Amino acid sequence: MSKRMASPYETSFLPPVARDRDPVTSHAGHDAIAPKRGTRMAEVLALLKAYPKGLTAQEVEAFLTYTDRTTGKRVAGWWKRLSDLKNAGLVEGTGEVREGGEIYRAV
Repeated sequence: MSKRMASPYETSFLPPVARDRDPVTSHAGHDAIAPKRGTRMAEVLALLKAYPKGLTAQEVEAFLTYTDRTTGKRVAGWWKRLSDLKNAGLVEGTGEVREGGEIYRAV
């Protein structure tokens, strides 16, 4: 039996991904992504720290999206973690826009 490792990054302070009125499948999905959520937040934060002038959500996605070699599936969705980081006070919007997207930077 394999154990699913929890993320080393604390995410309990974040609001749940699924709302109370969402179907049960959304809540099950939340449980499935919980271990990945903190890790992905850390990856996005590290990327933003490497680019002090900031990046848009589209640029974050372009940098971090990849294709899994074993399954051939595209692994994406890092842009979703920007709002988590913003709510945690680790990322801020600069108010500037580049190619239609707001620029975010690490605080």
